[in-house]
Amino acid sequence: MNDNFKVFSQFLGLGKVNSKLWFVEIEEYGETIKERGLADQLKYRSEQRSYFNNAPDKSPVWKAIVELLYQKYSKSNKPSMGDFRKELFLDEEHSHFFLTDLMPLPQSNPQDWSDKYKKLFGYGKDDYLKYLSDVRSTRYPIIYRKWKEVKPRVTVCFGSSHWDEYVNLFNLGHSSFEVLNGHRYFPGENIYLVQFRNDSMMDGERELLGPRIGS
Repeated sequence: MNDNFKVFSQFLGLGKVNSKLWFVEIEEYGETIKERGLADQLKYRSEQRSYFNNAPDKSPVWKAIVELLYQKYSKSNKPSMGDFRKELFLDEEHSHFFLTDLMPLPQSNPQDWSDKYKKLFGYGKDDYLKYLSDVRSTRYPIIYRKWKEVKPRVTVCFGSSHWDEYVNLFNLGHSSFEVLNGHRYFPGENIYLVQFRNDSMMDGERELLGPRIGS
């Protein structure tokens, strides 16, 4: 674990952190971090910068969030769904939710990491278990403390491949859950673990989450 990793690990996420609606994705969408862009990445993360001017990238999770929120927050279908997506993280007025990442580095599969990650962050492609251990011991407590402080009305976690890690993050190991259309719902914490297969929402997920988020 080096100083660069610590900065990434301590970054909370995007949007309104005190929102009562939280989303959690596995990792930030995009390519691996390049050395030439690292300084800018470190700067906005160390500043806990939660907003930026434009969100043009069609992240699968961002697309899902737009689908869930557009009808509630758009007025007479304005702005357009595309513009609504671009404004997701524009400022506090436009960000109706908070989005955090389970893993601090893009690309959760270490085989997709750059060969320079060992130099940049202290982890090579064969160091995944050490990376996971450090994420659990450094990042998870930061997110969990903020989550307990905010007490979101609803928390949605995307991606069944990391359900065990979401359980770890939110200390759900001894919590009861219900199975709803193949998804898991923890009523005591109001946390939904949705499958999000192939990086997209299924009809059952829309039906499950839509009324709960839109209420």
